[in-house]
Amino acid sequence: MRTVIAVPVTDPGQNPYVFPHFGRAPFFAIVEIDGNSFRVLKIFKNEYATYGHGQGHGRLIVEELAIQGIEAVVVAGIGSGAFHRLKGLGIKIYVLPRREKGLYSLEEAIKMFIENRLGEALEPVEHEEHKHDH
Repeated sequence: MRTVIAVPVTDPGQNPYVFPHFGRAPFFAIVEIDGNSFRVLKIFKNEYATYGHGQGHGRLIVEELAIQGIEAVVVAGIGSGAFHRLKGLGIKIYVLPRREKGLYSLEEAIKMFIENRLGEALEPVEHEEHKHDH
């Protein structure tokens, strides 16, 4: 079964890593999955990563991803604005397990998705280093 997913990544290189926060990711990879194989269709710059101040980056990139026809995203962390906008569009959100050190590579994340090793997010996922003191 063919599925198109988006993954926030650190850079457009050959071996990018999953960026820790969805909305602030500098790039997004659009990946086509067909059975157990995958191919990266493109990696594009997130023009909204530095938009404005504070929060809200994610809501804007969601519109861009929806136009790309994605069915799911794989994230390490995602704020409430992007989370609810994706859910409202029927786009599934899968979360990588927390990792003590280092980032997941794009390839690792895709393999975990293909192997059904990722849980679907039921609420926004703010990793500890991204929580803000109020």
